[in-house]
Order: sequence, then C-alpha cells, then structure tokens
Amino acid sequence: MSRWEGAVKEVSDYLGLRYPPVAASYCAEPDPAAPVSKRFGCNAIFQAFKGRVMSLNRESTTCPGAVHWFGFDDYRPGLVLFLTHGEKLFASEELAEKWFDSIPKPRPAPRDYLVLKPLEKEVDEPELVLLLINAHQAHRIHSIINFREGNLMIPHFYSAICQGAIANPISLDKPTVTYPETVGKEFGGFGDDDIIFSLPLSYFLRLVEDLRASDGGKDKFAHEIKDLITMIR
Repeated sequence: MSRWEGAVKEVSDYLGLRYPPVAASYCAEPDPAAPVSKRFGCNAIFQAFKGRVMSLNRESTTCPGAVHWFGFDDYRPGLVLFLTHGEKLFASEELAEKWFDSIPKPRPAPRDYLVLKPLEKEVDEPELVLLLINAHQAHRIHSIINFREGNLMIPHFYSAICQGAIANPISLDKPTVTYPETVGKEFGGFGDDDIIFSLPLSYFLRLVEDLRASDGGKDKFAHEIKDLITMIR
C-alpha cells in the first residue's frame, strides 16, 4: 500500500470523484516513470487525472503560457501581445497589463521539473493536490475545509488552466478553483462541467481529517436537518 493510497480511496469514495486526486511537485529530476515529452500544460494536467505520470520542464512545455505560469520563464511581455491580438481576450494591451497586475504572480520554479501524477503513485509530500470535480463537489470540499476556519474564501481568477490550477494556489498558499477555459478544453481534454479544485498539501490533509465532520460536506440533505427545519417553522 502506497503512502497516500488510503487517503485517496477515502476522499474519492466519499466525494464520488470521477478521477482520483493528482499530486503536483517541483523536482530536480523527471519522474523515473515519465520520460519528458512535449505537452501543453493543460493536457499534462488532464493526463495525470487519467492516471499517467507527467514530467515537464521549460523545453518540453509547448505552450508559452504554461511556461510562464509554471514559473519556468517570464513571458509576460509576449503574453500581453498574444492575449490581446492573438486570442483577443482583451480589448487593448493596456487592459491585458491591468489584468496581469491584478492576479497572483507566478512563483519562479524552485526546481527544473514539474511532475504531475496520481496521488496514489506519490512517495513524498506533494506541493499541491488537484481534484477534478463538479459544482456540487466543489461546494462539499469548501464546506469540509472551512469547517474549522469559518471564513475561508476560495478564490477564482480569470485565468488559463495551468495558471489557475498550479500558479495561483502556490503563490497564494490557499485553495483555488479553476474553470477550464475554451483553449484549455480543446487542447487539454476537459469537459463542460469540469472544475479543478487545487489544494496546498496542508488543506488536503485537513480535508482528509474532517471528511465527515461537516453536514455541508455530505452528498445528500440530512434527514435530521429536515426535521430541525420543520421544528423551527
């Protein structure tokens, strides 16, 4: 039994996950099970959800956006031009610059490789754990990890998949949710109802610890709550 196998099974079964959790770690070397191959960042994330091990570095990451958001290089000036005149996501370069100023800045990669793999295959402690979920599962997860905090706000930024799923939670050291965008869906493989919930390891451990503690984390409305509402009325 691997280090994380029990936690993976418990979380996957309780939440009804379609794909098991994914571990994200920055490493000095590629994973022995994953020769470096050229990939879009969004596709590498999706392939990890499907059970593959992905090792990415600056040269193998084929999308300049992912190179930037994974922290391998600073491509902001070129991305401002591309997002404005290529993808036409902003009406002007000034608005693209304004957006860059409003979002978390990607942390420079601490090591040469970003390794993405199913959490059950991880032998160390990953930096992030990613969950591929739907809207109701997102609410349940938020309820569980907020159970002992009370004021945990889960941010969503207008972002690419690689940015929202990896760069933002690392920069903030907080959970984030990411809605796959159109380009990422086409090249990544994500579906219309998919949401990525990214958890720094400490928050994933809180999720495992408090999985059944909050009624907000349940899949169905509890009968005792229905009875209580009847009493209040």
